[in-house]
Amino acid sequence: MLIPQIQIGQIDAIAAGMTPSPEREKNVRFTKSYLQENPLVIVTRKDQQPAIQTTQDLKGKSVIVNTGYVSDSYLSKIPEIQLIRLPKVSDAMIALEHKKADAFVTANLTLEPYNLQIGSNLANNKFNVATIEGTSETSALGISKKLSDELFAKIQSTLDEMENDGTLKALKSKWKMK
Repeated sequence: MLIPQIQIGQIDAIAAGMTPSPEREKNVRFTKSYLQENPLVIVTRKDQQPAIQTTQDLKGKSVIVNTGYVSDSYLSKIPEIQLIRLPKVSDAMIALEHKKADAFVTANLTLEPYNLQIGSNLANNKFNVATIEGTSETSALGISKKLSDELFAKIQSTLDEMENDGTLKALKSKWKMK
C-alpha cells in the first residue's frame, strides 16, 4: 500500500523497513541499506505436530504471510504451499494462535513486539521459531522519485552520518537489531 501512496504523492518517504528489490526500484529510490541480516523465519504453535522447521516442511500446509512482504514473494514461488495473505503481523499471530493456519512466515525482526525473535524467550512458550536458511532481508528508506536529487542526497548523507557517529548502532542495539 505504501508504494502506490508514494507514486501519487501522498507520502514522500517510506521508513518502514522496506526491502529494496528490482520491482520496487521501478517506483521508488532506495537509500543504502541500514539494516541487514534479518532472516525469514517460520513461526508455528508448540502443539503443531510434526514440527515444521524448513520450507520443505511447509509443502502441503496452509501458511500465513503478510501481503507484500518479502515472505509473500519468497513463498509465492513454491506452488505446493497454500498461502493465506493477511495485512498485518498482529492479524497473522492471532490467526496462527487460533489454528487458522499451520505456520506464519515473516522476517525475524517483525516478531520483536511478540518477544519471539530468534534467541529470545518465546512468548508464553506457545510458539516455535525456525530460521529459513539462506534468507536475509535488508531494509532501506524508500524515497519518492518526485523528490529532487539534492534532497535524496541529503537524506542519504544524514543516514551516513548516523552510521558514522554511532546513532544507528545505538538504535539497533535498543531495538535488538543487527
